Amino acid sequence: MQYSIAPLGDKGPRDYINVTSRELNKMQSAAAAYFAEQDRLLGSTEADDDGDYDDDEEEDEEDHATRARTVQSHLKVIPSSFRAAYMARKKLEKTQSMIYLRLTRPGLVRLERVLDSSHADVRIRRYSGQLDTTVVECPEAVFEAEELAHLQCAGTTKEIHINVRGTTPLSLRWHRVIDGKKAHFTVEGIEGGSEVISISSNCHWAFFSVLTPFKQTRGLPVAQEVKIPLDLRFNTPGLHTYALDSITDGIGNAIDLLSTTSHELDVQKSISVLGRSSVNFRGCGTGPEKTVDLLQGKEGILTVALNNLDLIDGPWTVTIVYEPTDSKSRKGWTKDFVSRSHKSTLNVVVTEPGEYTIVSFRGKTCSGEILSPETCRVLEQPKPTAEVTFQGIQEW
Repeated sequence: MQYSIAPLGDKGPRDYINVTSRELNKMQSAAAAYFAEQDRLLGSTEADDDGDYDDDEEEDEEDHATRARTVQSHLKVIPSSFRAAYMARKKLEKTQSMIYLRLTRPGLVRLERVLDSSHADVRIRRYSGQLDTTVVECPEAVFEAEELAHLQCAGTTKEIHINVRGTTPLSLRWHRVIDGKKAHFTVEGIEGGSEVISISSNCHWAFFSVLTPFKQTRGLPVAQEVKIPLDLRFNTPGLHTYALDSITDGIGNAIDLLSTTSHELDVQKSISVLGRSSVNFRGCGTGPEKTVDLLQGKEGILTVALNNLDLIDGPWTVTIVYEPTDSKSRKGWTKDFVSRSHKSTLNVVVTEPGEYTIVSFRGKTCSGEILSPETCRVLEQPKPTAEVTFQGIQEW
């Protein structure tokens, strides 16, 4: 067999390749192994697909329809190269057989010459006068390798990018799972980017049947790279999973990304979103009945309430600013108090009167919300005094 291949986009000369019968046999063996695995997914065998169905004449029309629907549903979950070959095999006449040719690069492929076992030329049929079959690069899509922390905070938004590549217009299907709830999305009509040619590592086999020529696309079917921004809004605490399902190019080739990738992180990201914690003083405030009494020379305890803590986010740091009542004799300060346990309260020891205000609350990853009361007033109680007076007693 002899075939020729020209680069897409008229960017080079046409190459002519001769394939010996031994090389063809090796290709058929590899193809048979590939189709055996795909037939297993279909729940049938190669013999079932290409064999004689005379014995099935007694099967009623309803059974035929049921079997057809089952086959079609299975075909949706297997590679498009197998679907194309499967449908082409179903259209073969009894005197026809199919030979698979493995290609190493995309281009315009033309079958030039075929010899039988007696070295006689085999007539080559052309469909609609087309000499060439368009073989394009397999489409692919991956998350861009960018730094995105596994832990994120509720209420934040991050932007990541999806790099897609293939013959435009491209269509990308992806899904999102948030706290067990799944939602599917489709991005269609993806075009633009730079024109480049290379072989995709995700394309295991490029099976293109000369019996079913590809539809023509607008312009030259040169692969393009497009970067798609994706905003991730972390409004709900819990596990967020984003996965790329499939990519389809303008020719009709579809790649199941999750089943063909060798690096799961390229097509799936899982992020733990931490809830928003909060802090406030407990049993203390600025009102007349909310102050803390402090005896002179003694210590007092201020209780800080730590609310809605996520254990993954510990330890937590509370920043408190102290403003003395008498700024002439005492100095204010700003201190950090760290809670390394998972308790819902933090005790702060004080020895000076004045106002203590929480100005910051943060965990290892996320900052928390400061609730009221955020200020606690400490009053120093005066020392007790006693006054003794003497008064004479008059006798009558």
